[in-house]
Amino acid sequence: MENLIEKTARHVRGVRSVKIYVERKGNRLLVTIKAIISPESNVPDVSKEIQQRVYDHIKSTVGIELADVRILVKNISNDFKAKQRVE
Repeated sequence: MENLIEKTARHVRGVRSVKIYVERKGNRLLVTIKAIISPESNVPDVSKEIQQRVYDHIKSTVGIELADVRILVKNISNDFKAKQRVE
């Protein structure tokens, strides 16, 4: 589930990186996304787009209704550090 949410959130324009946390709330899930956003982006717009895309994608793909999708902007940065692959 975390991987699906991460891929969805990272495809939003202006998102540099994300860290995903998922908690169970009854029969629904609470998603918290800590994001690093690029400085040229409108933070409220990017946050709303992340929320909507994640909510819609999880509902249509997995069929689970999310209790909430919380966005915490951890930083605003131009630095982009790609994840290193371990082989």
